[in-house]
Amino acid sequence: MQCPKCGREIPEGSAQCPGCDAGPVRRETGASGSVQRSARGGVLLLMFGLGAVILIGVGLVIWRHQDSEPRGAAGGDRPIDWTQARAQAEQGDAAAQAALGAAYASGNGLPLDYVKALEWFRQAAAQGHPEAEFNMGVFCETGQGVPHDDAQAAVWYEKAAERGHLAAQYSLASMYGAGRGVPYDEAKAVQWYRRAAECGDSLSQYNLGRRYERGKGVAVDRVEAYQWLSLALAGGVEDAAKDRDAVAARMSAEERAVAGRRVKEFVPKPAGVSGARPLGR
Repeated sequence: MQCPKCGREIPEGSAQCPGCDAGPVRRETGASGSVQRSARGGVLLLMFGLGAVILIGVGLVIWRHQDSEPRGAAGGDRPIDWTQARAQAEQGDAAAQAALGAAYASGNGLPLDYVKALEWFRQAAAQGHPEAEFNMGVFCETGQGVPHDDAQAAVWYEKAAERGHLAAQYSLASMYGAGRGVPYDEAKAVQWYRRAAECGDSLSQYNLGRRYERGKGVAVDRVEAYQWLSLALAGGVEDAAKDRDAVAARMSAEERAVAGRRVKEFVPKPAGVSGARPLGR
C-alpha cells in the first residue's frame, strides 16, 4: 500500500509510513471485506476484490424510523425500509438524508450513485448534520463526485469537528499537520488531535503522543508522550509500541510512575459523534 501523503510504499504489516510523519494507516477487517482508515482524512475504504468504494460515515447505522426502532444497524436483523427513509428525507429529516447519502455512496442498500449521495449529504449538511458535513469533506478531499478541493474539505471537516465528530477532528488535524487545504500549523494539529484523543480516538492518541515525543507543536514531554502512546497501543495502534518503548528508555523511574498512573486513570470524555467506522463493528 502507498502512503496517502508522500506516496512511498508502506511495508506489509506496518501501520506507519517510513517516509514521513503522516501518521498510521490502520488496516481493519469489517463485515463485508478489508477496511482501511487512511491517514488522509480518516477515509474508510471498503474493498471488493480488485476495486474499492468509499464507505462514508455511519448514516446506515444512525438513521431511525419514525417508530424510533433502529433499522439497518450493524448486526441488526431487519433491513432499512428505503421507501420510508426517502419519504422522511424529502420531509427534511437530516438523519434520513444522511442515511440515503451513505447508502448511495457505498452502494450498500441502494445502487452506487455519487451524484445522489452528494445531493442528500448536502441537504443534511445544510442542517448541521455532523456525519453529512464530514462526508462532504471526504468527497471534496478525495475528488469523488466533485472537483478535488482540500480547502473546501477542511471547511467541512471543521464544521463537523466543532460538533464533536472524532473522525473529522482527526482529519482536520492531519490537514493542519501536512499543510493541505489550510496553512501548515502544528499547534492547531495538536489542538485537534488532543480533542479527539481525549475522547478515546486511538489514531489521534498516537499522533498526539508522537508530537510530544518529538516536540512538534508542543514542548517535548516524555510523560505526555508515554501516556498517549500507551493509550494508542491499547486501542489497537500496534506501531505505538516502538515509539512508547523508545520514550520509556529515556524516562526516569518517577516519570514512568506518573505516566503509568495517568494511563490507568484515563477516562475518555464523551464524544459528540464517533465518526466513520466499518459496518459490522
